[in-house]
Amino acid sequence: MESQSEVQSSHNSSETTNVAVSSWGDLTDGQKLCLHWTGEQDWDRIKGYAKEHGPEVLLGVYTVLVDEKWGVASILNFASQYDNVAMVKFTLEAGFNNKEAMYTAADVSIKNSDNSTILRLLLEHGLDPNMDLRVEGMDEGIYNLLVSATTVGQIDHAIALLDHGANVNKTVVDRNGDVFSPLSFTMEYGAHDMLRLFLTRGAIPTTNDVLHVFRHCLAACKGEHPRLSRDVAIKMFATFLHLGKPDSDVVRDKFNSVHPSYSDPTITNITKHYLQGRPFCCFICEALTTKSRDKLLVCPCRNVAYCSKECQVKHWREHKVQCTGPLNERGESEAMVKERSKTEKVEEREEERAFSESDVGRRVRVIWGVDEAYEGNVDTFNHENGQAHVLYDDGDEEWLNPEDPDTKYEFLSEKTGKGVKGGGADVGVAAGAVATGKNGKKGKKGKKGKENLDPESLRFRVGDKVQCRIGSDPVTGWGNGTVTQLFYRKNKWPLGQVAPYKISLEDGTNIFAPQDIPDVIRKPPS
Repeated sequence: MESQSEVQSSHNSSETTNVAVSSWGDLTDGQKLCLHWTGEQDWDRIKGYAKEHGPEVLLGVYTVLVDEKWGVASILNFASQYDNVAMVKFTLEAGFNNKEAMYTAADVSIKNSDNSTILRLLLEHGLDPNMDLRVEGMDEGIYNLLVSATTVGQIDHAIALLDHGANVNKTVVDRNGDVFSPLSFTMEYGAHDMLRLFLTRGAIPTTNDVLHVFRHCLAACKGEHPRLSRDVAIKMFATFLHLGKPDSDVVRDKFNSVHPSYSDPTITNITKHYLQGRPFCCFICEALTTKSRDKLLVCPCRNVAYCSKECQVKHWREHKVQCTGPLNERGESEAMVKERSKTEKVEEREEERAFSESDVGRRVRVIWGVDEAYEGNVDTFNHENGQAHVLYDDGDEEWLNPEDPDTKYEFLSEKTGKGVKGGGADVGVAAGAVATGKNGKKGKKGKKGKENLDPESLRFRVGDKVQCRIGSDPVTGWGNGTVTQLFYRKNKWPLGQVAPYKISLEDGTNIFAPQDIPDVIRKPPS
């Protein structure tokens, strides 16, 4: 196939002309031949002739009467009609730029093909996406290209036009002076996806749009619309209000002008919710109900609703910064009230747990585990860290830290012996622990779990180099490491269970030794 540069270089005549002509007789013989061959779809012959005689043979345009209506004919139009992308490109690159013929070719492509390639080629070669043949004095119709795409439901063509600067709010006027927008035509032709596209690409509903939407929707609900079913009409009505957000006063006025015989309960309910500022459809997919019930899932802020948890999750990242909810008399939203209540409860618990100077001398019962408690007296209070020093009746003593979640205690009344709780709420979360000592005997049971186990009962100290059994082989199943903690315990272990050591192996792995015996942990060989 010859390139366009070859076609142009083979022709040595003067500059070509590209003007509309009034009749077939005004065309050159070469242009007539090429136009004749389009009827036979002999595209290769046309290209060969253009290479031999020059690109102007491709540029002929003439008026023709079709169905009692005058139009234009050209190689570009015929190539578009037969969906011949290569020939359209070949003709445009020859310098074809007759705006009326390019418009006609675009309109033909929109109506004859789902492929938007030809339209994009025309737009890239100078076709004005906002051209209106009625305004140009070339046509008596009421269409522009965006409206044309809408009437046949060609969303890919509509996207191409919008991508190249088509004005989604450009209106057309019929012979009676009535004004229509692309939005109006989406409703008339039941193009729901086009309606959503236009609204997300900047369409602004006008008073006429609101009127046309009501008329088409109510006619469909009545069963009197030639193209629109009731279900589609209701979905489109919800989309129009949800995404378009037309003026409430205009919506109210047009809604009130509806004759009672054309009223529809669903349309009425949606309209009333919209006028009251209440959500009437899923914010994400515009569904009117959930999958399992008639009502939507309304957000606590009462401003948005969802048909499912999935839709709510999709919207939450954007909505959470706006989700204030209704305000109370203190100017707080529901979320703010919950957060304040949560904070106050935490503060109350912290106050209940805290020690003070007035606690010195009081009797206290410190609780470890489910059935283990030790009594004593608060001996000293440390103002700097808020800890209390307790002397136990059995002679032991320790500092109690109220911020430690393992610290649970209650003050005792000298007269009744009844307790006044002052520690954490979940008694039994931490317990006194039992460790295995050097001789396999149980170590000391402490009042504060692992912190009060006797380290003297163990063979190793933190920092000691050790070998731990990590495999079944008696020779190779040992790993070298360092003791990093004594009396190691995991939160989920049963009460009283504790491992003598936590060890960090040389490869960085952390393990624990369940028993302090030579078969489990030992000194490295010297």
